[in-house]
Amino acid sequence: MGVAFAASPSVAKAWEKSKNQGELPLLAPARESVLRRELEQWWAGRGVVPMIRAEFDDAAAMFELAAGGLGAAPVHEPVLRDVCKRYGLEPLSLRCDIKDDLFIVTEKRQYADEGVALMADLAKGLLREPSGEEVL
Repeated sequence: MGVAFAASPSVAKAWEKSKNQGELPLLAPARESVLRRELEQWWAGRGVVPMIRAEFDDAAAMFELAAGGLGAAPVHEPVLRDVCKRYGLEPLSLRCDIKDDLFIVTEKRQYADEGVALMADLAKGLLREPSGEEVL
């Protein structure tokens, strides 16, 4: 999954004027997360020192504070539209060239739990390889 950024309308408007990544207030995943490590490498590769306002273990809390104008949050592209709608955020023109993986590990392809089966069915519609081939 690609990663984009979303922010409150006021933060998005300020970003579109300056487009200076060093001036964009950011909300970031916790340092222990894979996404955070990927973002750190991406920023370093571009010579950007991010202005991180807060770190989160909980994406929902991060999106809530982004909606309050604290900063921009990274969002996985397959759910970007839904996250923006739910939290009143706007997608930024800033896209990073990293990819984050989502894995669902199960014992069998026949899912005993209805919730897991539903998630797998929904994932088939969201997640596809660049070739268009289904991942699951």
